Amino acid sequence: MRAKVFVALALTVMTASAAYAQARTNAEIIAARKSQFMEIGAAFKQINDQLRQDVPIKIVVTRASTKVVNNLSQVGANFPVGSARATGVKTNALPIIWSERARFDQLLGAAVQSSRQLQALLQSGDFVGARNQVRVVGRSCAACHDRYRVKE
Repeated sequence: MRAKVFVALALTVMTASAAYAQARTNAEIIAARKSQFMEIGAAFKQINDQLRQDVPIKIVVTRASTKVVNNLSQVGANFPVGSARATGVKTNALPIIWSERARFDQLLGAAVQSSRQLQALLQSGDFVGARNQVRVVGRSCAACHDRYRVKE
C-alpha cells in the first residue's frame, strides 16, 4: 500500500513539475537564460582574474568553473521553441537559433565540453594548462555568440 501511495505521489510531483516548466512565460524563460549567462560571465571573469595571478586560489577557480559548467549544461533548456521574443522584454537571442537548432546545440555542446576540460585542469591544479584552455572556452563561447546573439 505504501509503495502505491509513494508511486502516486511521485507521479503527481513529476506531472506538476512538467506542467510548471511548460507554463513558464516567454518573459520568465528569457529572464532565466539572461540570469544563466550573467552567472556564467561572472564566474568566467573570476577564473580569468585568478589565472592572471602568479598563484591562483584553487578553491575560487574550481567553484567558478563548476558554475560555468553547470549553467552551460542547462542553457539549452532555456531556449525552447517559441521563446524568441516576449512583449516588452529585451533579448539578444537571434531567431536563427530556432531555425538552426541542431547547429546551436552542437556549438553549445562544444562550449560545455571545453568548459569541462577547463574545470578538470583547474581541479588538478594545472594552471598553465588552464590558462591555455581559457582561450579555447572563450573561442567556443564566441562561436555561438557571433552567430546567435545580437551584435552590441
